[in-house]
Amino acid sequence: LGKIQASVMNFLLGLTGQIVLDESRMNKTAFRRIKSVLESERYLGVFAEGKRSHNGELDEFKDGAAYIALKTQSPLVPICLKGSYEIWKRGDYFPRLNGRVEMIIGNPITANSNGNGNLRKEVVDLSDFVRQEILKLSQV
Repeated sequence: LGKIQASVMNFLLGLTGQIVLDESRMNKTAFRRIKSVLESERYLGVFAEGKRSHNGELDEFKDGAAYIALKTQSPLVPICLKGSYEIWKRGDYFPRLNGRVEMIIGNPITANSNGNGNLRKEVVDLSDFVRQEILKLSQV
């Protein structure tokens, strides 16, 4: 049942213009679409955890957002959504219609490669840094 729900969700996201990524690999078509969005100076929202939280706590990040930022030299803007878990818990089919979500926006983080040739380490370091910034925002 979980895979069917994910397939339906991915289909619906695609209909609304969302770019769905396979968490096990970076799809070249998706990356080209992402790059096109950024090159046209539009905003791109990425849920760095890759899924909704099981318990409302911030999970470990996937590396996609940091990889995209480094490859396109785009800044990352950390955003904390407080209260979203209480409105739509993982496993619920529909969100609650009452409640409050607070969005706290942090300062942009420049994603420049240091040119040391170790892209993997840069991606992990940037991803960890952004996660720490979002954790700080959650304490505000």
